[in-house]
Amino acid sequence: MNLLGSDNITFTGTFLPKDLAKSSVVVTFNDASSTSCTPQISSSSELVCLTSAFAESDLSTTMTPSLVINGKTVSHSKNLDTKSVLYSATSITPSSSSPVLKKDVVIQLDTSFPFTLDRNDFTVNATSVDDPTYVRYLKVNEVDDAAKTLTCKFGGAESGLFNIVIRHADYGLIKSELTLDVNAYVTGVSPSTGSIYGGTLLTITGTNFGDVYTDNPVQLSLGGGIGSADCYVQTTSATEITCRIDSDTTSVVAGQGAEVIVFLKTSEEAKCEDTVCAF
Repeated sequence: MNLLGSDNITFTGTFLPKDLAKSSVVVTFNDASSTSCTPQISSSSELVCLTSAFAESDLSTTMTPSLVINGKTVSHSKNLDTKSVLYSATSITPSSSSPVLKKDVVIQLDTSFPFTLDRNDFTVNATSVDDPTYVRYLKVNEVDDAAKTLTCKFGGAESGLFNIVIRHADYGLIKSELTLDVNAYVTGVSPSTGSIYGGTLLTITGTNFGDVYTDNPVQLSLGGGIGSADCYVQTTSATEITCRIDSDTTSVVAGQGAEVIVFLKTSEEAKCEDTVCAF
């Protein structure tokens, strides 16, 4: 069994519960934590449960599950061994991505991972830290068996921090403490002042911008949408946007403050670090 859990354990026998909703079924192991195995499906001859995570100290340990049905312990002869090695994913590059743009990310596995890599053997997903029910799946496009790397396509998601979960068809879950920061950031705006008549060329630095000028529309917000000024994108790359402020600034008065907003395909906004977006 994989120490990280998520293995399906099958009990076979007779007179097992046909309907889990009408029966009480509890499966635990004889480790120090009495790790549970959650019943999934059952018939009169077969019951399947899904293991929870074990302690890492339980490597190479023989476990005996306890099966209790409707308060009665059911005898069986099933013993299960935990795996002797816990393999990990050690890095993800890059560690951040735009919420609205597709990006390739490379996941590095332990170089001692014993299986020959086949992209069809892996499933990879990104699970929101704030909402574990929000999951985005990554397509594994390439593998490098010599380097033990997976190249995956991330298709975007709502802004936030995501845990990376990796499963191998034979080994099961691979230990992963990797996270993907799904955000775009503005780290600088220059200059910080301009003419009330427009025409000022702004240089905006940051991360995870698009390389197509329509990817990141820019606007100077004057306290809201009404009366705000557009800043027309001249050049754009992943880390820098230049834009020229619209000459139609009739609603702007001298000394008025504004906030530079970088949109992400109009659906979200890039986050400003500190007060760098003040203009």
